[in-house]
This record gives sequence, structure tokens and C-alpha cells, in this order.
Amino acid sequence: MAHHNSQDRIQALVDAFVQDLTSEIRNSAMESVAEAIGSLPTTTTKRRTTTTTRKGSNAPTRKRRGRGRAKRSSIDAPTLLKAIKKSKGERTEVIARDLGVNSKSFKPVLDELITSGAVVRKGKARGSTLHVK
Repeated sequence: MAHHNSQDRIQALVDAFVQDLTSEIRNSAMESVAEAIGSLPTTTTKRRTTTTTRKGSNAPTRKRRGRGRAKRSSIDAPTLLKAIKKSKGERTEVIARDLGVNSKSFKPVLDELITSGAVVRKGKARGSTLHVK
């Protein structure tokens, strides 16, 4: 029974040590962050935006983000196969742009067409092109 009591006491000391150590580490980290923040310049710089002028006006306008991004929608196999046939060896990005979709949206369908042997991929990585067998 004395052995069990000493184990409990040792465990309590270990737990207290871990708690103290954790607290010291946390305090040290907070001090480091506070010092780093304190060393930042107090003046903030304004973020510049790319501007263009409207026709007949000197007032600047912001360029829209996301211009030219294709919509993401699913494409069925016959439509994709027809687009690949029409494109005559283009990359997936070009075919996606022609279809008005994101190339990621038809990747599962394309993988099925490649696995079935209806479409062949020639080249490596981004330089690969698609061809109908």
C-alpha cells in the first residue's frame, strides 16, 4: 500500500511539473509575439490596386477579380468526347475553355474515357494533349 501511495505522489509531482512547464512555454511564446508586434512600424501602408480609367473620365476604376474564369459544371461523356474530337489534340485547359467549364469538373469523365480506351493522352503533365482513338 505504501508503494501505491508513492506512485500517486510521483504522478502528482509529474503532473504539476508538466503544468508549470506548459505555462512557462505559453508565457514565453506570448512575450515573443508581443515583442514582435511591438517592433512593427506603427504606420500602415495602403494597398495599391491596379486601376484603369473609364473612357471619357479620369476617375480610376478597379479591375474585377476572377475575370475569365470558367464556370464549374459537370459534362457528360458524349459532350466531352465530341469536344475532344473537335479540338484535334488540344490540352484539357483549352478544351475546358471552349466548353465554358473548369477542367477539373470533367476530370472524372475524362478518366473514364481514357480508361475505356476511347481517348488517348499523349505527352506528360501540363503539356499532354487529348486525342480520340
